[in-house]
Amino acid sequence: MFNPTRRENLKKFLTPRHIVYVGGDAIRPGLKYAQQIGFTGSLWAVNPQESEMEGVKCYPDIASLPEAPDATFIAVNASKTIEVVEALSKRGAAGAVCHAAGFSEIGADGAHLESRLAAAAGDMAIIGPNCTGAVNFFDRASMTRGNYGVVSLERGIAMIAQSGTVALNFIASDRGLKIGYSVNVGNQSVTTMADLVDVMLDDERVSAIGIYIEGLKDVAFFEDAILRALKRSIPVVVLKAGTSDKGAAAASSHTGAMISPNDVFEAFLQRFGIVRTSSLSEFIETLKLFSSLEALPGGKLAVLTFSGADSSMSADVAAKNGVELPGLSDHQSAAVRDRLSAYTLPANPLDMGLTLWGKQEQQTACYEAMLSEVFDCGMLISNYPFGLDQIELEHWDTAVDALIEAKERTGKQFIYASNLPEGLPSAPRERLAGGGIPQLQGLEDAFAAFSHAVRYKERRETLLEKNSIWTKRMLPPSTEGENTSVLDEWQGKQWLRSIDVNVPKGMLVDLSDLPTALESVKFPVVLKAVGDTLTHKTELAAVRLNLSSSKEVVEAAQEMFAKVPGSPTKFIIEEMITDVVAELIVGLKRDPQFGVVLMLGSGGIRTELLDDKVQLILPIESDEIRLAIESTKAAKLIDGYRGKPPGDMDAAVQAIAKIAAAAASQSNRIVALDVNPLMVRSKGNGAFAVDCLLEISR
Repeated sequence: MFNPTRRENLKKFLTPRHIVYVGGDAIRPGLKYAQQIGFTGSLWAVNPQESEMEGVKCYPDIASLPEAPDATFIAVNASKTIEVVEALSKRGAAGAVCHAAGFSEIGADGAHLESRLAAAAGDMAIIGPNCTGAVNFFDRASMTRGNYGVVSLERGIAMIAQSGTVALNFIASDRGLKIGYSVNVGNQSVTTMADLVDVMLDDERVSAIGIYIEGLKDVAFFEDAILRALKRSIPVVVLKAGTSDKGAAAASSHTGAMISPNDVFEAFLQRFGIVRTSSLSEFIETLKLFSSLEALPGGKLAVLTFSGADSSMSADVAAKNGVELPGLSDHQSAAVRDRLSAYTLPANPLDMGLTLWGKQEQQTACYEAMLSEVFDCGMLISNYPFGLDQIELEHWDTAVDALIEAKERTGKQFIYASNLPEGLPSAPRERLAGGGIPQLQGLEDAFAAFSHAVRYKERRETLLEKNSIWTKRMLPPSTEGENTSVLDEWQGKQWLRSIDVNVPKGMLVDLSDLPTALESVKFPVVLKAVGDTLTHKTELAAVRLNLSSSKEVVEAAQEMFAKVPGSPTKFIIEEMITDVVAELIVGLKRDPQFGVVLMLGSGGIRTELLDDKVQLILPIESDEIRLAIESTKAAKLIDGYRGKPPGDMDAAVQAIAKIAAAAASQSNRIVALDVNPLMVRSKGNGAFAVDCLLEISR
């Protein structure tokens, strides 16, 4: 987390009054670009062998500069970089880009250098090392060695990327993405992505924040920054690299095997309403939409096209992305029908055909009629063709102008989207932007972006109403060591009993005591072998169900003694749970970054078969648990599938809430937990944890 002085220094660095470049020939492109972009402050260079470089005066060292610089770009080797940072810190400089590689990314030796770099920085804001730098297009300030183009804008997104190449690709893309800040963070030795988000939120010109992320540092401060973004209604959009699930299968519990690092990261994003995209193009289009919307849209979308194919494909893609396309009211249908040919049926999506092609007033009237009721937003799907002369393009311009006019008349939000990514050149994009119309490229990405905008609005509104997200912070990662032990099922169930979670009535019995113990048992019963290594009893034939006599129980126990690994001599005898409507798995996993993660989903034999699971980061409330259950396939069973009686949803939620609360209060002790299954009985009859694996710190 930033100290106040470093935070102010980062603000100075991002909006500098003076910039200095330090290095040899490597800084020439940067000096040249700093002038091309139109920086109006003081620009200096430090090079003891030169009097000037690219028309910029050179000074022999940091001490000789006219004053302490707000921003510095350092392009010398790793060891020399530390010396320069130390000199800048002594001089009172605000911040610097450390361009050099050779730090923690190369291993232990580099990590030692990086620690020295962080110590040398003092209160300075350091970007990098191992990065390309930063550009502020709002104020035309460049602290980088490359050429990122010259643009002028008053409002746009802030882009934070762990890859210099990706950062450049976003700027260089012909997509119309308005980027105000672009920062490649590199190794984040001092300044993290969280620090940048926090400071960029102070700038009223920032409309949204995009983050290309490979790994997250300082999770607690990132949580603070994201909560600020939520309050300010500044969407944060993420593209995450590195989503491999390798390594998860080595875990001892179902939960450990089923929750990958990517699952945990997804739960973190969901907790705070952070938008996650799955491709570079979806990332860009989503940021474009957030940046250009006058207000976040409602979810009811009207789609207009000039083609039956576009209408059909739009309906398919909308369904894929969960976008709601309601039907028209009777009044709308009549109004739309009056403006179309007799052969065109009012529908959503609406195929207008070519009846209105090239006719601006008629198109405007049709758009107005379509948005007169029901819908929150309209989207026109049309490609601008390449290779046509200006006379033929006038028909496409007419569609744009009609859309702009319809927006002015109705006050409703409209979006223009091309079917193909290349189907919207810069000229019509600028024309649409001037009329307040967002411009999206590519049908799939357009609907994905719209879906993200709607879900963000809904999630933000929900989170703003929840007191807990502001008062209950994520649990800190455990400080306990790795000395752990796995409790047997009986011990695990005693823990569940202690937190008031229902478990079946039962007893723990030695093999030799079975005949006596069975005298007081009510049949039918379940028999389970007990042992520290018996974590998956079904596969080991260490569980028998529906035993109806003492003879069956004794014979089953003797068979387990003979065949189950370890020759178990202790057994659980417990009641059979009947009238089961659904089975859930409930698990806990301690994560080194995000604290304690809870997983729930379809349980029993469906656990691996369906891969139907949801992750939540603790602490959580009952309403979040209910929503999570409702998002799984098991919810249909609990609701009463195909005429079957409904299950006790309230009891399931309460049981999971008790587990979550206990895990939160014992977060340093609980390493992992499986309750599989949690049997949900018919409504009013409760939910019972019938199997339990608990791993604790010693």
